[in-house]
Amino acid sequence: MSAPKPDLDRGSLIPLSEAAKRTPYTVDFIRQLARSRKITAVKIGRDWLTTSESVLDYIHDQQDRHRRALELLSSAERSLV
Repeated sequence: MSAPKPDLDRGSLIPLSEAAKRTPYTVDFIRQLARSRKITAVKIGRDWLTTSESVLDYIHDQQDRHRRALELLSSAERSLV
């Protein structure tokens, strides 16, 4: 039995190389995100495809994660000063 395909609108699919051009990430890194299911992507033949929305969601998640880490560091700094 094959794994279910992610719910992607085929009209909005872009190759990972296109996602890499629009972001500071390399194609290899975006491929790693796809394989680890950190972004929604589908492999058709040899090609991985994703959506701009999925990559944007990942970027927003990273921004939130970094924001929380900076808040924690700032709090630690204040308690040490």
